[in-house]
Amino acid sequence: MKIILFLILIIFLINDCQGLKKGTTFGSDPNSDSAKCNDIKDLNVAWYYNWDKKPTCNAGIPGVEFIPTIWGSGSLPIGNLPNGSEWLIGFNEPNYNNQANLTPKQAADLWPQLEATGRKLVAPGVADCGQQLGGGCTYSTLDWYSQFLGNCSKCRIDAVSLHLYYCNADDMMNKINSLYQLTKKPVWLTEFACNSPASKESVVTFAQALLPRLENSTQVGRYSWFIPYCGGCGAGDLLYSSLYNDQSGNKNLTPIGQYYSNFQSNNGGGNGNGNGNGSDSGSDETGSSSNLIKSTLTFTLILILILLLF
Repeated sequence: MKIILFLILIIFLINDCQGLKKGTTFGSDPNSDSAKCNDIKDLNVAWYYNWDKKPTCNAGIPGVEFIPTIWGSGSLPIGNLPNGSEWLIGFNEPNYNNQANLTPKQAADLWPQLEATGRKLVAPGVADCGQQLGGGCTYSTLDWYSQFLGNCSKCRIDAVSLHLYYCNADDMMNKINSLYQLTKKPVWLTEFACNSPASKESVVTFAQALLPRLENSTQVGRYSWFIPYCGGCGAGDLLYSSLYNDQSGNKNLTPIGQYYSNFQSNNGGGNGNGNGNGSDSGSDETGSSSNLIKSTLTFTLILILILLLF
């Protein structure tokens, strides 16, 4: 009996220490399934997605959730979805004409097909256009979502999704806050990185400023760094933001990859399922309180374990 209780407490402690927020966006990879699985596992994430309905790692990774995506209208009808997640992500960058390219009304008309799966739904991943439209961007983030919600007032939406590529943590948190204030839904940052950074070191500095704030924000449900590997990228693109130097599966991490892998997701502000309450997106106070509660709980469990064993 003591052995069983011991194992239960160990499992509880492991789950308590592992956060749900930190993930990765992991797309096509020409290498073996084991290499792809290793690359995802070595980032120490709780979840990943790949813009597809089928997982990148066919063998599966213990403790890592794969969340399927309905990329666009071409991904419908949905058909069978893999087990292992209660979530489903909708339409990739509908406000870009070279991506899902859906007007808010078109997306709203298609949404009941996602609702029919019975899964929790993450609304489309809209990519921020910057200061003005252009370059294939047809709607600003807030304009697209405002019209989508207007056309989908009775739709079931459990979280909203956003793609951001900037090198300023304050700017990113402000954009997350703006989307949260509009939708009153937890924000999943399903693509983000520092685009066109000055150096590899500056990307790490950016991540050091941003990741703790994502963890501590109750407005953020989950987040997912992109890109894992950018072999054809130059310094003016996402080269310095790549997490890996290659796709070998041998843990050949870049400086930002090492930082991202080592960064511990503790769900300081949200719970990974996106049930935020809309408090200050930049404050560390919520995260500190949550960490204190978790530390107290962990200490209590250890004390119970000692009493059971002795």
